Amino acid sequence: MKKFKINNYWRQLILITLLHMIATGCSFKESPTVLQLAALPDEGQICQITVLPFINQTESKTADTLFYRIFTSELLSTGNYLISQEGDVRKILRQMRVFIGQQTSLEQVRSLGGRLGSKIVVSGTIIEMSGNDEQRGRQPVSLAVILRIIETDSGRTLWSTYHRREAKQYQKFLHFGKINTIAELSKVVSQEIITAWINKGLKICVGK
Repeated sequence: MKKFKINNYWRQLILITLLHMIATGCSFKESPTVLQLAALPDEGQICQITVLPFINQTESKTADTLFYRIFTSELLSTGNYLISQEGDVRKILRQMRVFIGQQTSLEQVRSLGGRLGSKIVVSGTIIEMSGNDEQRGRQPVSLAVILRIIETDSGRTLWSTYHRREAKQYQKFLHFGKINTIAELSKVVSQEIITAWINKGLKICVGK
C-alpha cells in the first residue's frame, strides 16, 4: 500500500510537469537583455518615436526591411505612441545624404529628431536571421537583434537591448502556438522587446 502511494505521487508529479510544459512550451525562454545606460527624457513618457532603418549584418538581403516593418507595426499597435512614417524618415535621411545601413552622426540625429518632433530615435542591427524564404527548409528559424534608444538632443545611447530567439523555443503541444516562419518569429521578438521596454520604464504617452 505504501509503495502504491509513492508511485501515485510520482505519477501526479510527472503529469503536472508535463502539463506545465504543454502550457508554457518546452524550451526555456529568457527575457530581452536591456542595458539602461541613462534615463529616458521626460521620465520615460515618450509620445513620438522615430525608428531608423536597421543595419543588416546577415546573409539575408531582406532582413533589415522585414524586421523594421514588423517592429514598427508592433510598436504602433500598442496604441501608446506616435511613430514617424517610414517614408518621412527615409526622405530626410536622403536629404542628409545618409545611406541606408550607414550610421548616423550626432548632428544628423539632432536634425532628424527636430524635424520629426522626436526626443528619441530607435536604431537597430540585425545580427542573425535564418530560416527565411531565401533559406526555407535549409536552416532553423532564428533571429538575433540589437536595438538602441538614442536621445536626439545629446546623441547618447540611453538603452541598449539584445534579444535572440529560435522558433523551436515556442513549440507547444500538438503544434498549437508553433512558429514556422521568420515573420512570425520577428513579430514575437518585437512584442517581447516592447514589453520589456515598457516594464523598464517606457511609459504610455498621456494625451496622445
